[in-house]
Amino acid sequence: MRRVAVLCGLLTVGVLAGCVGPKAGGAEPSDPGVETKPVALPQGLDLSKANRRAPIAGLPDWSHAGYRDGENLPGAGDYNPDHNCRITPEELAGYGVKPNDEQDDTAGLQRAIDRIGKDCSPSASFSKLSLIILPAGKLVVTKQLWVDADYLTIRGAGAETKVVFRPDADTRYDKLTADGGEWDQDATSCGKGPKGGWLWPGRALFRVQSRAVEKSYVDSCTEPNRSDLAAGTVNAHWKAGVKLLATQGEYGGRAADTKVRVAKSEPFKAGTFVDIRAANTM
Repeated sequence: MRRVAVLCGLLTVGVLAGCVGPKAGGAEPSDPGVETKPVALPQGLDLSKANRRAPIAGLPDWSHAGYRDGENLPGAGDYNPDHNCRITPEELAGYGVKPNDEQDDTAGLQRAIDRIGKDCSPSASFSKLSLIILPAGKLVVTKQLWVDADYLTIRGAGAETKVVFRPDADTRYDKLTADGGEWDQDATSCGKGPKGGWLWPGRALFRVQSRAVEKSYVDSCTEPNRSDLAAGTVNAHWKAGVKLLATQGEYGGRAADTKVRVAKSEPFKAGTFVDIRAANTM
């Protein structure tokens, strides 16, 4: 899987700001075969590895974090020149995405992402990226956007681009107990599947991952916009597999251990990968 989305911007207090074809209904551009140069990045923006602080002794080394293990962010030559794989602010208007009109832009943005995923992602690569440029001005989003198109960059037209997240009632569903003292997880369940509300870790304005649903949850999530509790690769943590054998008191392992033991026999095959996780409790 090559999700590799690049989201350029700053999210503060519900607003994504700064650097971050088709007609109505998501139809194709009138000239899908035309090759044009990608829109240049804002002037003065240094996205290179050189514009980073060197690791500091005694602190975590973040020099490899980010895009492609710390490589330069994409430049103009890394984008697909095919107009069909770039959606400009003007073309986003054909999807119903119009700045400063105080209308919900969620559905149009999702259609644009989905169209790129369908038409461009299968043949895309790190040197043939797709691009969606958000218009200058304020966009309103009320639901989580699934960015599951591979090799896609979403960026703003400049510092004037703002995405304001105003989650609707189905998105928040952060209900309290009768006395108002606690978050009521029982009131925010998803069918017979997992439970959760706005504050759980899988929530995001832009969610960069698959929309696949864990097989045992397929029939669980029928309420509006609660499928996020079961959809997406982040939900692997709901389905932990085999527990480790506690060989050292309460623990299945300690720092510097090179071997772990499982609590019961499983048909593991030599040479395959195993994902070992530590819970946030003992």
